Amino acid sequence: GTPGTPGLPGTNGIDGKPGKKGDAGQPGTPGAPGPQGSELYIKWGSKDCLNGEVNLFIGHIVVSDNLKDVDGDYICLPNEHNQYPTRIQNAKLRLEDVNDANGKNIPCAACVVRDRSIVHTF
Repeated sequence: GTPGTPGLPGTNGIDGKPGKKGDAGQPGTPGAPGPQGSELYIKWGSKDCLNGEVNLFIGHIVVSDNLKDVDGDYICLPNEHNQYPTRIQNAKLRLEDVNDANGKNIPCAACVVRDRSIVHTF
């Protein structure tokens, strides 16, 4: 005989097992640059910073002569009084200049290096 008319579509079968993991894709585009910072350091015995560094201030070395202060730590104090950190301006510290063998103040400089994180040593 002759074949009959096609029947209705059947129901979907059961899903198969997951396939193998594919290869890694191409790398994405680089992200935006991170924030730029800077680092502060004290150059003892000199008024000059290295080439390319910013000289924040020129000062001289002092030490506390008060036994109640922090073990006589050295501080690079700006030569200009209006540049003193607020803590130094308002504190009642007895600071003494540190002098060389000829009685002259020993210089120091606060230098800033760009593109690094900043640390204050005041």
